[in-house]
Amino acid sequence: MAGAAGAALQLAAGELAASLLPGARSPVTGTGRSLIDLTPGPLVDVTVATLEALDKPVLMGGVVADFLGVGVVAGLAHPTRPRAAAALMLGHGVLAGAAAATRRDSAGPQSLLAGALGGSAGYATLRALCPRPSALPAVLGATALMARTARRRGRAHSETLEARRLLRALPTPASPLPAPPREASFSTREVSPIFTPNADFYVTDVTFPPPALDAGAWTLRVHGLVERPFELSYSDLLALGPEELDATLVCVHNPVGGHRIGTARWLGVPLTRLLERAGVRPEADQLLARSVDGFSAGVPLTVLDEDRAAVVAVGMNGEPLPVGHGYPARLLVPGLWGADANTKWLSDLEVTTFAAVQDYWDRRGWPREPSPVEPSSRIDAPRAHRAVSAGPITVAGVAWAPPHGVERVEVSIDRGPWQAAELSAELDPHAWRQWRYPWTAVPGSHEMRARTLSRSGAWQSEEPSPPYPRGARGLHAVRVEVAEGATPTLGEPARALRAGRAEVRGRIALASAGLSSWRRQGFPRRPAFSRERHAPMSGRPG
Repeated sequence: MAGAAGAALQLAAGELAASLLPGARSPVTGTGRSLIDLTPGPLVDVTVATLEALDKPVLMGGVVADFLGVGVVAGLAHPTRPRAAAALMLGHGVLAGAAAATRRDSAGPQSLLAGALGGSAGYATLRALCPRPSALPAVLGATALMARTARRRGRAHSETLEARRLLRALPTPASPLPAPPREASFSTREVSPIFTPNADFYVTDVTFPPPALDAGAWTLRVHGLVERPFELSYSDLLALGPEELDATLVCVHNPVGGHRIGTARWLGVPLTRLLERAGVRPEADQLLARSVDGFSAGVPLTVLDEDRAAVVAVGMNGEPLPVGHGYPARLLVPGLWGADANTKWLSDLEVTTFAAVQDYWDRRGWPREPSPVEPSSRIDAPRAHRAVSAGPITVAGVAWAPPHGVERVEVSIDRGPWQAAELSAELDPHAWRQWRYPWTAVPGSHEMRARTLSRSGAWQSEEPSPPYPRGARGLHAVRVEVAEGATPTLGEPARALRAGRAEVRGRIALASAGLSSWRRQGFPRRPAFSRERHAPMSGRPG
C-alpha cells in the first residue's frame, strides 16, 4: 500500500513539475508516446481494429498501471532491500523523464528533471509511510492537491492557446468558393452532412497528447534538394493568398463502413506554389513532411504533379485549424490516405529522395510509397440491425472517389441486381457525395449493399481486405429487420445485443485479417527510432 501510494504521488508530482518547468513534457505522456513509437506495425493494426477511439485512453491507463505496479514492487522490496526499492522508483522516474526528454516537441533537461523529481517524491513517500502508515490520508490529500493543481495549470494553458487560436483572423481567399447548393445535400435522416462539423471530424494520430503551439512563434521551413530554401512565419504563410478546397480525408485504418472519414472546406496555400518558389532540383523524388512532434510522412513528387490539389492548410470549415487537426498548419493531399501525406502540426518540408530518408510508417513496414484512396461508399440509413416498418423507406449514405469524383452509386438488396441510386450535386471531385435509393421494404430480414464507380472507370473493389497494406476494401453491407406495421420496440434490447455481438465479431475479424496480411507480407523488424537527425523544431510548444 505504501508503494502504491508513493507511485500515485510520483505521478502527480511529475505532472506538476512538468507544468511548472518551461517546455517540459510530463513523464506519463512521454512514456506513452515512446510506447507508441516502439509498437510494431501489426500490433498497431490490432489495437486500432479492436479499440478504435479508445486506444489512447487504454494506453494512458496502461502507463498509469505501470507506475503503480513499479510502486507496489518497490514497496514489497523496501523492508528487506531498501536500496533496491530506491533504485527501482528513482530509476523508473528517470527513465520516464528520459522518454519525455527524447521527444522533439519537449525541452529535454526540463522533462528529465520532471521525471527525476517525481521519482524522488515517490520514494520519499514510500520511506515515510513504511514506519508511519497513519500518514496515508495526508499523502493521499497531497497527491490529490498536486494532481488538481497540475490539471488546472494545463487546462488554463490550453484555454489561453485556444482563445488565441479563435482570435486568429484568416484571410479572405481571392476566389472564395460559393456556398453549397441545395442540390448538394439531401434531407434524408441519419445521413452524414456534406460538411463534417469540426467537433465531429475524426481525429487519429500517433502523438500523445496533441502539441499546443503558439502560431506567433511557429515557422515552416522549406529546404533540401532545392535552389532557394526559405522559412515562413504564420503571417508570411497567410500573406501568400490561401485558397479554398472542398475535400474528403480518410484514415488508412478506416474499416469498410467506418467513420474515420470526413469532409471539410479547407483553406490553404497550394503546395505547388511553395515548391516553385523553392526550385526543386531534378534529382529529387520525395517530399518529406515533418511534424513538430517528430512524425514524418513522405510523398512522391510525381504524385504532387497530378491533380491532387495539395495544400498547406490553415483553415477548416471557416475557422483556424482546431488543435487536434494540426493548428497552426498541416499538409493536406486529397486522394491519399491520411497517414500517407497529411501531416498535422507541420514544421518542416524537405525535398529529398526515397533512398536518403525513410518516414515514420516506412520504418514500421508499411509500403514505401503512399496508396491512393479507392472508390468506396457507406450506408448511413437505415442503420445496421435496426428494425424498420414495412413500406417505402430510403436507403442512403455517402460515396467518395478522389481525385476523379463519383460517377455512379448502385445498391443491391438481398444480393439482387444492382440498381442506380440518386446522387446529390457534386461540390468537388475530391469531396464525397450523398446518395439515396427508394426501397419498398417487406417483412423479414434483409441485406443491402452499395458500390461506387469513379469517373476514372474504376469500380469499388468487392474483394474484402484489411487496412494493411493499402487501405481497407470491400462492399459495405447492412442487415435490417423489417416488421409488419409499426416498428416494434419490445425487441430493441435483443437487437442491441445482436448489434453489439456483431460489432465485436467484426473487430476481431478485422484484427485477424490484418495479422494475416502482415504475415503474408513478412512481419517487419522491431521498429526503432530514426537515425536521421531532425532539423531544430519550428514552433515553440506551449
